[in-house]
Amino acid sequence: MKSLLTFILFLSFLGSYSQKQFPDFEVSDTDKKTSSLNSQLNKLTIIDLWATWCKPCIAETPFLEEIKKKYGSNLDVIYISLDFKKERWHQYISKKQSKKKHFWVPPNSPLVEFISETKTSGDKTTTTWSIPKFFLVDKNGELLSDNCPLPSSGNLEKLLDKHL
Repeated sequence: MKSLLTFILFLSFLGSYSQKQFPDFEVSDTDKKTSSLNSQLNKLTIIDLWATWCKPCIAETPFLEEIKKKYGSNLDVIYISLDFKKERWHQYISKKQSKKKHFWVPPNSPLVEFISETKTSGDKTTTTWSIPKFFLVDKNGELLSDNCPLPSSGNLEKLLDKHL
């Protein structure tokens, strides 16, 4: 009986350990107000990491907007710009007159560290990150997918259906 209880406690710990949280960090909106990312989460959410200089990122936006329309109030989309200059991002969003949830993070944001990959080859170490990148999180910030299919692939809906 004691070993069964120990095994159950181990499984419980393992289950809670395997849940990974998306990092909470400060984001700036188009009105230049800052808030925590977690304060923006209230349902199943796709987080789109992009930048104004990233043509593949811009190309994915219409596909993501169609997916948002399809799932309506069951899904939220948060767009986070990784532009190096906040002014460039703000001009782009203003020009597009977008009313969506758009945010900007500075280059030293914990988000950048979260998405970065460090590789060592011999005595050389490099750190890189790439976009577009999409994450799926629940209303509590639990990371459900850290490598969502591109919206244009037609496979993102399968992942969403699994979590709705």
